[in-house]
Amino acid sequence: MLPLASLGWHHIWNRGRAAMIEGRVQPLRPEELSDEQRTFLAPFSDAKGRFHNIFGVLVRHLPLLRAWRDFGVYTMQGSRVPPRMREALILRAAANRRCAYEWHHHVRIGRSVGLSDAEIAAIELSEATGDPDLDLAVRAADELERDATVSSSVWKDLCTRLELEGAMDAVFTVGAYTALAMGLNGCGVMIESRGPRTAAGDA
Repeated sequence: MLPLASLGWHHIWNRGRAAMIEGRVQPLRPEELSDEQRTFLAPFSDAKGRFHNIFGVLVRHLPLLRAWRDFGVYTMQGSRVPPRMREALILRAAANRRCAYEWHHHVRIGRSVGLSDAEIAAIELSEATGDPDLDLAVRAADELERDATVSSSVWKDLCTRLELEGAMDAVFTVGAYTALAMGLNGCGVMIESRGPRTAAGDA
Protein backbone atom coordinates (compact mmCIF):
# COMPACT_ATOMS: atom_id res chain seq x y z
CA MET A 1 0.00 0.00 0.00
CA LEU A 2 1.19 3.52 -0.71
CA PRO A 3 2.42 5.57 2.25
CA LEU A 4 -0.22 7.95 3.52
CA ALA A 5 1.88 10.93 2.45
CA SER A 6 1.05 10.00 -1.15
CA LEU A 7 -2.69 10.09 -0.53
CA GLY A 8 -4.91 12.66 -2.13
CA TRP A 9 -5.18 14.58 -5.35
CA HIS A 10 -1.41 14.73 -5.98
CA HIS A 11 -1.41 10.99 -6.73
CA ILE A 12 -4.70 10.84 -8.62
CA TRP A 13 -3.97 14.01 -10.61
CA ASN A 14 -0.80 12.67 -12.19
CA ARG A 15 -1.96 9.28 -13.38
CA GLY A 16 -4.61 10.18 -15.95
CA ARG A 17 -4.51 9.00 -19.54
CA ALA A 18 -4.66 12.56 -20.81
CA ALA A 19 -3.68 15.81 -19.17
CA MET A 20 -6.58 17.81 -17.79
CA ILE A 21 -6.71 21.39 -19.03
CA GLU A 22 -6.72 23.27 -15.75
CA GLY A 23 -8.98 26.28 -15.62
CA ARG A 24 -10.67 25.62 -18.96
CA VAL A 25 -13.80 27.16 -17.45
CA GLN A 26 -12.85 29.80 -14.90
CA PRO A 27 -14.95 30.09 -11.73
CA LEU A 28 -16.82 33.33 -11.27
CA ARG A 29 -15.74 35.48 -8.35
CA PRO A 30 -18.37 36.62 -5.83
CA GLU A 31 -18.29 40.15 -7.24
CA GLU A 32 -18.99 38.83 -10.75
CA LEU A 33 -22.28 37.13 -9.85
CA SER A 34 -25.68 38.33 -10.96
CA ASP A 35 -28.32 38.77 -8.27
CA GLU A 36 -29.92 35.50 -9.36
CA GLN A 37 -26.63 33.62 -9.18
CA ARG A 38 -25.76 35.13 -5.79
CA THR A 39 -29.14 34.15 -4.35
CA PHE A 40 -28.79 30.61 -5.63
CA LEU A 41 -25.29 30.20 -4.20
CA ALA A 42 -26.11 31.70 -0.80
CA PRO A 43 -26.60 28.27 0.89
CA PHE A 44 -23.22 27.14 -0.47
CA SER A 45 -21.29 30.28 0.48
CA ASP A 46 -19.42 31.26 3.63
CA ALA A 47 -20.01 34.39 5.69
CA LYS A 48 -17.90 36.41 3.24
CA GLY A 49 -19.86 35.18 0.23
CA ARG A 50 -17.10 32.84 -0.97
CA PHE A 51 -17.81 29.42 -2.45
CA HIS A 52 -15.94 26.44 -3.84
CA ASN A 53 -14.75 26.44 -7.44
CA ILE A 54 -17.27 23.78 -8.49
CA PHE A 55 -20.03 26.29 -7.78
CA GLY A 56 -18.12 29.17 -9.35
CA VAL A 57 -17.83 27.17 -12.57
CA LEU A 58 -21.27 25.56 -12.70
CA VAL A 59 -23.10 28.78 -11.80
CA ARG A 60 -22.13 30.01 -15.26
CA HIS A 61 -24.80 27.54 -16.45
CA LEU A 62 -27.47 27.99 -13.80
CA PRO A 63 -30.08 25.54 -15.20
CA LEU A 64 -27.43 22.80 -15.17
CA LEU A 65 -26.40 23.65 -11.62
CA ARG A 66 -30.03 23.67 -10.45
CA ALA A 67 -30.58 20.20 -11.89
CA TRP A 68 -27.37 18.84 -10.40
CA ARG A 69 -28.06 20.42 -7.00
CA ASP A 70 -31.30 18.52 -6.54
CA PHE A 71 -29.74 15.12 -7.12
CA GLY A 72 -26.56 16.01 -5.26
CA VAL A 73 -28.51 17.05 -2.17
CA TYR A 74 -30.46 13.79 -2.29
CA THR A 75 -27.29 11.72 -2.62
CA MET A 76 -25.59 13.44 0.31
CA GLN A 77 -28.61 13.87 2.61
CA GLY A 78 -31.47 11.60 1.56
CA SER A 79 -29.80 8.44 0.29
CA ARG A 80 -30.28 5.15 2.12
CA VAL A 81 -26.57 4.40 1.77
CA PRO A 82 -24.72 4.90 5.10
CA PRO A 83 -22.29 7.85 4.99
CA ARG A 84 -19.06 5.82 5.18
CA MET A 85 -20.24 3.51 2.43
CA ARG A 86 -21.47 6.45 0.35
CA GLU A 87 -18.08 8.13 0.55
CA ALA A 88 -16.33 4.89 -0.41
CA LEU A 89 -18.52 4.71 -3.52
CA ILE A 90 -17.73 8.33 -4.42
CA LEU A 91 -14.01 8.07 -3.70
CA ARG A 92 -13.71 4.94 -5.81
CA ALA A 93 -15.60 6.64 -8.66
CA ALA A 94 -13.25 9.63 -8.38
CA ALA A 95 -10.18 7.37 -8.42
CA ASN A 96 -11.46 5.40 -11.40
CA ARG A 97 -12.13 8.62 -13.35
CA ARG A 98 -8.89 10.25 -12.12
CA CYS A 99 -10.79 13.29 -10.90
CA ALA A 100 -8.51 15.25 -8.58
CA TYR A 101 -11.17 17.77 -7.56
CA GLU A 102 -13.76 15.16 -6.59
CA TRP A 103 -11.13 13.07 -4.81
CA HIS A 104 -9.74 16.03 -2.87
CA HIS A 105 -13.09 17.15 -1.49
CA HIS A 106 -14.42 13.69 -0.73
CA VAL A 107 -11.28 12.70 1.15
CA ARG A 108 -12.18 15.57 3.48
CA ILE A 109 -15.85 14.55 3.62
CA GLY A 110 -14.90 10.90 4.07
CA ARG A 111 -12.72 11.73 7.05
CA SER A 112 -15.58 13.77 8.53
CA VAL A 113 -17.85 10.68 8.50
CA GLY A 114 -15.22 8.42 10.01
CA LEU A 115 -13.07 7.03 7.20
CA SER A 116 -9.48 6.56 8.31
CA ASP A 117 -6.48 7.40 6.15
CA ALA A 118 -5.70 3.69 5.93
CA GLU A 119 -9.21 2.98 4.64
CA ILE A 120 -8.98 5.84 2.14
CA ALA A 121 -5.64 4.49 0.91
CA ALA A 122 -7.17 1.04 0.43
CA ILE A 123 -10.17 2.50 -1.42
CA GLU A 124 -7.83 4.42 -3.72
CA LEU A 125 -5.98 1.22 -4.64
CA SER A 126 -9.07 -1.04 -4.68
CA GLU A 127 -7.66 -3.11 -1.83
CA ALA A 128 -9.37 -4.69 1.17
CA THR A 129 -10.22 -2.18 3.88
CA GLY A 130 -11.17 -4.60 6.64
CA ASP A 131 -14.75 -3.26 6.61
CA PRO A 132 -17.26 -5.39 4.67
CA ASP A 133 -19.42 -2.36 3.80
CA LEU A 134 -16.49 -0.44 2.34
CA ASP A 135 -15.23 -3.48 0.46
CA LEU A 136 -18.69 -4.00 -1.04
CA ALA A 137 -18.78 -0.35 -2.10
CA VAL A 138 -15.39 -0.68 -3.81
CA ARG A 139 -16.47 -3.85 -5.62
CA ALA A 140 -19.68 -2.21 -6.80
CA ALA A 141 -17.92 0.93 -8.02
CA ASP A 142 -15.23 -1.06 -9.82
CA GLU A 143 -17.75 -3.33 -11.55
CA LEU A 144 -19.78 -0.31 -12.67
CA GLU A 145 -16.61 1.32 -14.01
CA ARG A 146 -15.51 -1.82 -15.83
CA ASP A 147 -18.82 -3.28 -17.01
CA ALA A 148 -21.37 -0.45 -16.66
CA THR A 149 -23.37 -2.80 -14.42
CA VAL A 150 -22.92 -4.90 -11.29
CA SER A 151 -22.75 -8.66 -11.08
CA SER A 152 -25.59 -10.68 -9.62
CA SER A 153 -23.50 -11.42 -6.54
CA VAL A 154 -22.74 -7.76 -5.86
CA TRP A 155 -26.37 -6.79 -6.47
CA LYS A 156 -27.50 -9.48 -4.03
CA ASP A 157 -25.02 -8.25 -1.43
CA LEU A 158 -26.14 -4.64 -1.90
CA CYS A 159 -29.79 -5.62 -1.50
CA THR A 160 -29.00 -7.71 1.57
CA ARG A 161 -27.09 -4.85 3.19
CA LEU A 162 -29.19 -1.89 2.01
CA GLU A 163 -32.50 -3.37 0.80
CA LEU A 164 -33.73 -2.63 -2.72
CA GLU A 165 -33.97 1.16 -2.42
CA GLY A 166 -30.51 1.41 -0.90
CA ALA A 167 -29.01 -0.79 -3.61
CA MET A 168 -30.55 1.52 -6.21
CA ASP A 169 -29.14 4.53 -4.35
CA ALA A 170 -25.69 2.92 -4.36
CA VAL A 171 -25.50 2.31 -8.10
CA PHE A 172 -26.96 5.73 -8.89
CA THR A 173 -24.40 7.33 -6.56
CA VAL A 174 -21.56 5.79 -8.55
CA GLY A 175 -23.17 6.77 -11.83
CA ALA A 176 -23.81 10.34 -10.70
CA TYR A 177 -20.33 10.94 -9.33
CA THR A 178 -18.73 9.30 -12.36
CA ALA A 179 -20.65 11.77 -14.53
CA LEU A 180 -19.67 14.63 -12.23
CA ALA A 181 -16.01 13.56 -12.38
CA MET A 182 -16.13 13.69 -16.17
CA GLY A 183 -17.76 17.11 -16.06
CA LEU A 184 -15.21 18.46 -13.58
CA ASN A 185 -12.30 17.09 -15.60
CA GLY A 186 -13.77 18.26 -18.88
CA CYS A 187 -14.28 21.81 -17.57
CA GLY A 188 -10.88 21.77 -15.87
CA VAL A 189 -12.24 22.68 -12.43
CA MET A 190 -9.23 23.36 -10.22
CA ILE A 191 -8.75 22.51 -6.58
CA GLU A 192 -9.06 25.77 -4.69
CA SER A 193 -5.46 25.94 -3.49
CA ARG A 194 -4.20 25.48 -7.06
CA GLY A 195 -6.41 27.90 -8.94
CA PRO A 196 -5.61 31.56 -9.65
CA ARG A 197 -9.28 32.49 -9.18
CA THR A 198 -9.99 30.79 -5.89
CA ALA A 199 -13.51 31.48 -4.70
CA ALA A 200 -13.30 29.82 -1.30
CA GLY A 201 -10.92 27.93 0.88
CA ASP A 202 -11.40 24.32 1.87
CA ALA A 203 -12.12 25.00 5.53
